Amino acid sequence: MKRIKLKKLRFDGDTQMRDGLNGDTVADYRDALRSGAEFPPIVAFFDGSDYWIGDGYHRWHAASEAGLDDFPCDVRQGSKRDAILWACGANGSHGLRRTNADKHKAVKTLLLDDEWVKWSDAVIAEKCGVSHPFVGKVRAQVVTVTTSTEKRKGKDGKRQAAKKKQKPDKPALITEEQPSDTGTNDDDIPPVQLATPEPCRTPEPVGVISRFQPFWDQLTSQERVTLFVWINGQVNKA
Repeated sequence: MKRIKLKKLRFDGDTQMRDGLNGDTVADYRDALRSGAEFPPIVAFFDGSDYWIGDGYHRWHAASEAGLDDFPCDVRQGSKRDAILWACGANGSHGLRRTNADKHKAVKTLLLDDEWVKWSDAVIAEKCGVSHPFVGKVRAQVVTVTTSTEKRKGKDGKRQAAKKKQKPDKPALITEEQPSDTGTNDDDIPPVQLATPEPCRTPEPVGVISRFQPFWDQLTSQERVTLFVWINGQVNKA
């Protein structure tokens, strides 16, 4: 472990797996550093020219705000990709508790990579410090047609074809073009002809009551119907 200048530590290569920095945590770390507290070293990967932060973003910002010029670092040989992979599983058991958004970002980062997406859900879950089902749910959101059928690399290093999830068949909908299920061809059934109802007409007086025309003309349609029904009933009784 050695102290590395803060300005030499790079964090601009998408190696940050947090969904965002927690300002309160940075402030707490800053105040603690000013009080002389000691923190775990920042994990950095050195590729021969750059130091890529794999774990310790909150500590880096806290140290910067505290006015420190350098910070203890656990330097490891590796590339930016090594730092990204390490960051995906960082803080799984220490430091600021990861949110679901943090975990989602880590898993999604591996699934959007041409190489890492070929790993099995179990391997990705182990690398990111999450559960196997969690990876499956995220993969279902970001998987493409190409990657869904490719072989995935398991923990034993062997590649196996990804299992396809079978979706239940949807029941077929009966359309007008399809025959019914009664064994009779729809074309043999003559179309039902619905009788066109005739417009309702107010019955007119007939026979002897025609002499009461002036009285009839003064009645409303409803009164005419009522009177006609009554007269018809009297006639039927005779």
